[in-house]
Amino acid sequence: MIGYKLAESFPGMNEDILKGILLHHEREDGSGYPFGLKGDRIHEIAKIIAVADIYDAMTSNRYYKEKRCPFEVIEYIEKEHLGTLDHRITSTFLRNIASYYIGEHARLSSGETGEIVYINPYNISKPIVKCADRYIDLSTDSKIRITEMS
Repeated sequence: MIGYKLAESFPGMNEDILKGILLHHEREDGSGYPFGLKGDRIHEIAKIIAVADIYDAMTSNRYYKEKRCPFEVIEYIEKEHLGTLDHRITSTFLRNIASYYIGEHARLSSGETGEIVYINPYNISKPIVKCADRYIDLSTDSKIRITEMS
């Protein structure tokens, strides 16, 4: 509410942006705040900001917590926010953010390091990583996960 009131005082502030600021903590099932709105009563800009806000908060260092690996956060959002975030917007965001990491280096829980070479469209949080001369499909090897991006 404070952010909304502050932004509202700027001359010419776009009404859609104001709604995004005000409503980005609302959730599809009505469990959010400040009004407990559901589904189509939540402005689309707010739904987009909601997904981006969760991702950013979890992948950024804060004074009270360390950042988490992007693929761990993607998996968390996929599992824990089913039904609370707009599925179409969430899927689009996660697909696009994951593709950003193609070509990036990752450290695996096995101790190996490699390059992310493919994002599985059916399991976005479990890419294929090329380590030396072999490919590790994290969607089929549940014992290995990405622990760090470098």
